Order: sequence, then C-alpha cells, then structure tokens
Amino acid sequence: MVICWNHQYFSQKDLFFNKGIWIEYYTLLKNHFSALDNEEKNIIFEWIKLGPDFSMHSLSVNDFTNEEEYNNWKRRHNSSWIRRRCDPIKEHLPTDLKELYINLIKNDGNIKNPQYFRNIEGPRFYTGSPLKESEIMNLEINELISYLNTWNPNKEDFFSSKNGLGVTLSRLISEETDRLKALLDRLELIPKIYLSHIINGFSSAIRKQKDFDILDGLRKTIIIFNKNQSEYASLKHLDVYREITNLLRDVLNIDSLILPDNILKMIWKSISDLLYMKLDELDKTQISLHDNDFVNYSINTFKGNIVLTFISYALYHARSIDRNEKSKMVPEVKETFEKLIDPENESVKIILSILAYNLYNLIYLDEEWTKSKIDIIFPLDNQDLWKIAWESYISYNNLNQKVYKILEEHYKKAIIEYNDLSFSRKANEGFASHIVLLFIHNLVDLEENSIVYHFFEHSDVEARSRAMWFNLKIWDNYKNTDQQSNILAKLLELWSYRIKRKKTAVTSKSDDDFKEFQWYVNLFDKLPIGKDQILILIDVLELTAEKLSNSRLFMLDTIKKYIDITPLEVLQVIELLLKGSENILLFTGNDMKIIDIIDKIIKKEGINEYKDIIRRIAENLIEKANYEIIKAEFYKDLNL
Repeated sequence: MVICWNHQYFSQKDLFFNKGIWIEYYTLLKNHFSALDNEEKNIIFEWIKLGPDFSMHSLSVNDFTNEEEYNNWKRRHNSSWIRRRCDPIKEHLPTDLKELYINLIKNDGNIKNPQYFRNIEGPRFYTGSPLKESEIMNLEINELISYLNTWNPNKEDFFSSKNGLGVTLSRLISEETDRLKALLDRLELIPKIYLSHIINGFSSAIRKQKDFDILDGLRKTIIIFNKNQSEYASLKHLDVYREITNLLRDVLNIDSLILPDNILKMIWKSISDLLYMKLDELDKTQISLHDNDFVNYSINTFKGNIVLTFISYALYHARSIDRNEKSKMVPEVKETFEKLIDPENESVKIILSILAYNLYNLIYLDEEWTKSKIDIIFPLDNQDLWKIAWESYISYNNLNQKVYKILEEHYKKAIIEYNDLSFSRKANEGFASHIVLLFIHNLVDLEENSIVYHFFEHSDVEARSRAMWFNLKIWDNYKNTDQQSNILAKLLELWSYRIKRKKTAVTSKSDDDFKEFQWYVNLFDKLPIGKDQILILIDVLELTAEKLSNSRLFMLDTIKKYIDITPLEVLQVIELLLKGSENILLFTGNDMKIIDIIDKIIKKEGINEYKDIIRRIAENLIEKANYEIIKAEFYKDLNL
C-alpha cells in the first residue's frame, strides 16, 4: 500500500475529473502512479474507460446543425479526454485500454501539451439550467441566491449542470456588473461550487473596465475568504483560490488605481497566505525537462499563478516610488523574494521559471539585488534548473543591452553547450533573435570566437534558419526610419558573412542550406535597389534555386528594377532561376517577362556584351519547351 497522501488523492474521483487542478494531478499521476497497488490502479483505469462527463459542457444536440455533427463532436471530445488522461500513465495501461489509447493516437494524433486542460466553451445562450439568461437577470438578488441553493441538475437532461450555470453567471456578471454586484454582499450564502465562477466574473469586469466600486468588491471578497479560509483548504476548492489570485492581480495591475492602506494590507495578507499555503504533494508539482514551454506550465500551476500576483504587488508599490531610487522593493517584497529563491524551496523549478520570465521586472525593481541573485536564478551548477530558467527568459523577452551584459556568461553557455541542452523550439527562436540583434546593434562582431560566430557554428539548422528569417522582421521595423541605412548595411554584412562561411565550408550543398538561405529571397523583395543586394541574391540562388517554392518565383518584377544599374547581374539571376527551377515557367506570363527584360537590356546596352548569357537563357527556355523567345526581335542575333 502506498503512503497516505497518494491513497487519498488517487481514490477521489472528483479530483481526477476536476479540470481546475489537472496540471497538478497530471504530474501526480506521472510521478507516483507506479507506486499504487493494483486495486487502486484499476479504479483509475475504470474512470478513464467511463470517459468525460458531458454534463459539464454547455452543449446539446440542439446546438448543432444535425445529430451527426453532434455525435462527431462527442467522439472528438471523448477521444481527446481519454488521450489526455492516459498520457501520464501510458506505460502502465492494461491491454484493453492500451489498445484503445494506441488506436485513438493513430486516428487523432498526440495531444500537444496534454498537461494543459482547455475548457470547451458552450454557446452564450445556453445556461446549463432551465432558466434563460434573460430570466436569470430578471431575478432579484435574493431570488437568484435562493435559486442557486435549491436548483439541482436534471439527471435526464444530459447537459444540465451547475458548472454550466456557473459559467453563464460569470459571463453575466462581467457584462451586467452593476446589476449583480450585490452578490458580493452575500457570498457566504452562495454554494461553493459557484464561487470561482462569480469571482471570475468580477475579474473579467475589471479587465473590461466596467464601472463599479472595485475596492468595495475586493474588500468584501477578501474578508469573506479570510474569515472562512479553513473551509476552502480542500483541493476541491483550489479553483476558488485561483480566481482570488487572479482577482488580486487584476486589481493590482490597474495603473491608475491608488489603493488605501487598509485595502493594500488586506491584499498583502491574502497574497502572503496564498504564497505559503501548504497543498501537500500537489504543492511540490515540478516542471518536467520534457516540457516544451516552462513558462506556460508554471503559470498554469497554483504556485506559479500566485508568484505572478506577488510580482504585480511588488510592481504596484514600485509605481509610487521615485524613479531615481535604486531599489523600488518595499521591505516585505524583498524579504519574500529572498525566501522564494531559496534553492531548497519545494517549488523551486516553477519559481525560477516565473522569476526568469520576469527578469526585466526584477531589474526594474532593484537592479543591484537582481544582479547579486543572477547565479541563484540561473544556477550554473545545476544544469536542469539553469535550463528551465534560461528557456523561460530567452523565450519571452526581447533583447535588452543592459540585461545582455548581466547575462553574457549565460549566453555563452547556451551556445557552447547548445547540442547538449536540447532547447525547445520557442527557446531557439528567442535565442536566434537575440543573436541577430546583438550584431545588428553593434554589441558583438563577427570575428572568430564571437558569440555570433559560435551561434552559427554550433546551432542546428532550425535555429540558423530562424535567425536569418528574423532579418525580415528587423527590416520591417527599421525601414523608413533614420536608422535605415545603418540597419541595411548590417543586414547585408551578416548575409555576406554567412555566404562566405558556407563557401569556405567543406560540406556540399544540402537541404540545410536552403532552410537557412531561402529567407534572403523574401528579404531582397523588400530592400531598396542596390548592387550589393543583387550580388548577394546571386550567391543565395546558387545555393537555393533548385528548391525555391512557387511563391518566390515572382521576383522577376523586382529584378526588372535593377536593369539600369546592374544588367549583367539581372541576366545572371534569370539564368539561375531557369537552371534551378522547372516551376518558373508554370506561371502565365513569366516567359514574356524574361523576354521583356532581355529586350530592355539589349535596347539600352546592346547585345554584344551579353550575347553569351542571353544565348544560354534562350537555350534553356527552348529546352524547357518554351518557344516564345524564338519570336523575339533579338533572337536572330544570337546565332542559335
């Protein structure tokens, strides 16, 4: 028999079916299911076979165009539910359930991030109870509370549910806030199952900037839950705590709001209580290194969510402190940060992920304190924790020169150990953008052993490709600004550098070359006319023309603009396109565009200097069974 806490959690069906704590329960299953005895495992297997409780969704057959569409939706949702619940214990499934799981994966694919549970929202007109929204709004507050206390779902009505009614109530509160704000005076009289929905409704009203007394509503909510905190300590009511946490954060994030001292003290007590609330083993929920987005995982956990709210509290205080003050951390904030970064903290992975994600906020709050804690937030002596913090930072933060200087050692580590660390795609994309911007803004050069040099030498093709794609975003941001000419020069320098490195490499052309260099074709189309631009295009086409997709074969209109300044290079581009791609002539009019370009060059420059290359182009067109060029006036002068 397993220890008490496992037995307790694994034996409660309502916890297994509770979407509000699925991210924690998923990790609990993944880490501890193997320790259960067979009887306990079989109970969970049977729950999975039962499938989802469709009464939790505000949809019925009447919400679909026909019964077949309704049944298709049920099948898809049932498949999704079973695949998600099987995922953390897929290595332990019995034969029949394993066969079902494998078939569902084969038919419907793997679920991306199965630890995250997305709610399916029903149509807005469906309430989950016999009352329509208009009928609910016609009730007096006392009548509504009485209805919430006495109404029970109809077991014969498949979609009749209290949660469905709760979702509707939340939506009505967010829209008709003034009419329903009196519910806050009677929270103690309302069944607990509706409380998270009610609080969610008022949070939504705040975000929508509805006109109601926010402070009075917040005060009433905090008083009720402080007074009855012990009643909500059960994991069954974790969704209530989540919504309280969200409500506190929404209030603190209102820039124009000045909170009275008594309200601020109440908020701090609630945040402090929630930060240190003990939730047994669910409080120890930890990130898996196989997660592809540590930040999204962390903010979905209860611990991560309350840490975010704590940071909002810190920033609220900082807004009222003179901007020239070196530290904007009030005493309780600094003390709490010190406790949070303790490596022995049970939720250290989640906390470091949230802090690294908010690194710029930490520097704003107290730059010197943050600098002194960098090696704790990004612990070089713990590879797993470092990777979690690094990915959380690099995936979601734009490059900042000051922060780069602080983290320079960590940027180097990320590059040198790139192949060993196996970063997520999102982290690679963020890293690639930082590397390019470091060069563009002259923070690093292209010399051997520079950070840019090592990035392109050590990273994989996906990261390199993302870096070169990011050139397009940079140009879009800086074109038509006073920095345009400098940015253009840096972009062209970077492309020339990459081409030179490729030409001196011992490897031959490959698909990897195409993935990285293809983006210049897109960039070329956006750049102002210049000889350097078309020379780089020629180099790029020598590497990529064979694989150019159809959408990139419209560059004939662009190179036509180069006839007056670089006629030979225009012809070289056409020759490369014809050699590399059969598709160029599939587009109606492309053959005539080529003939028109050649004709303009001949009329301007004469044919003698360009006869050889024009002859090769003509031969290539004829070889591809395109005979329009034979009709051109200049064709007879080619002596074919």
